[in-house]
Amino acid sequence: MFIPNSSFSMRFFRRPLWLLLISSFLGLSVPVLSKANTLATEASPAMDAEIIGEAFDRNTGELLYREYYTLTADSLPLRVDYRLPNGEAMATKSLQFSKRDNLQNLSLPDVRHHNLLNGRLIEVEANNPDANQDRVTVRYRENLKDDIESASIPRQSQAVVDAGFDEFVRLHWDRLVAGERLEMNFLMPSRLDFVSLQLRRRDIPSDSGGNGKQTLWIQATPANRLLRLFVDPIDLYYHWDSRRLIRYSGISNLLDPGGSSMTVDIRYQYRQ
Repeated sequence: MFIPNSSFSMRFFRRPLWLLLISSFLGLSVPVLSKANTLATEASPAMDAEIIGEAFDRNTGELLYREYYTLTADSLPLRVDYRLPNGEAMATKSLQFSKRDNLQNLSLPDVRHHNLLNGRLIEVEANNPDANQDRVTVRYRENLKDDIESASIPRQSQAVVDAGFDEFVRLHWDRLVAGERLEMNFLMPSRLDFVSLQLRRRDIPSDSGGNGKQTLWIQATPANRLLRLFVDPIDLYYHWDSRRLIRYSGISNLLDPGGSSMTVDIRYQYRQ
């Protein structure tokens, strides 16, 4: 169980736990995009994207940015481009997944995330064949004014990195559907360490307007009870048949142009 110390607590409240957990959870299946769709009429990367997510302000409904996903032949995320509604680039992210040992490695991709607006940099090496496979190398920079921090940390059991969260959900799908509460150790680059999260299925209210028979609602919270008192949960909605993410609601992994965090509701659309 993760127990915060005083120095972490100060950093925690300055930079919310969920700030780095997110909008790259891939999946989905519905609906299909067409070239006539306004999302696909923009110049690259929209025309090449296989998945497009639209991130709206959860309070006002304003469109804040879009995410454009390029996938591998195995339908895993290869690259994500984040752009403002006017098309201006916000950030880029590249990922590399490994199947060297077993399916569990799909939860541990190598990641490089670069925020073009403020210079934030995240680099994770979890599958370097020349490195110690019991450790994960993390490099982090808050902005262009800061130095890059780095650490080689022990790989935890049930370890998850970035978009590997989505693969973790699919790997343990039946247990989550059955109502079992699962814990994972999610890498938080800003802390250069893992943090324990708890996942559980929630029932969709019949009067919510959503289709509970077609949607699986998964809620992620800190595993530590004390932290759960101060942190809002992250809500993820998956399509039952395809096991793909169709909606994300929570803190974004990006900052707005003014440097503030954003609480978003992201809806995903797929070409196929």
